[in-house]
Amino acid sequence: MTKVNTVLGTIPAEELEIVAVHEHIGYGMPGSELDSKWWKTPEQAYEETVPKLRKFREYGGGTLVDATGICNGRDVDYYKSLSRKTGVHIVACTGFVGGDTALPHFSRATVDYLAKVFIHEITVGIGNTGAKAA
Repeated sequence: MTKVNTVLGTIPAEELEIVAVHEHIGYGMPGSELDSKWWKTPEQAYEETVPKLRKFREYGGGTLVDATGICNGRDVDYYKSLSRKTGVHIVACTGFVGGDTALPHFSRATVDYLAKVFIHEITVGIGNTGAKAA
């Protein structure tokens, strides 16, 4: 049986239902949280996101794959709270935006280092969140 990592744990693939395969619950380049034009409190973001996920669920959506990478606003604890509140499975991805937008730490890293980071997030977990990436 194929299993999938979600922020609340591993589930059988049969439980995924309809999957939104490339979404961003919250996204921003490092420093964007300081731009008051776009900034929202965590409570405001939560209050806007919960109804959207509930609507997705109401229409048969079961799983959302959040493609927000490392350093771009990925917030696994936030995703866990949203998943518990709405019943939507959320898959957190590993990786980061490359090219000119990559943080120097990652743009200068070796392929071996990056592979270790990504494999660790998939097999061991993302930081101390208790969740594994996909």
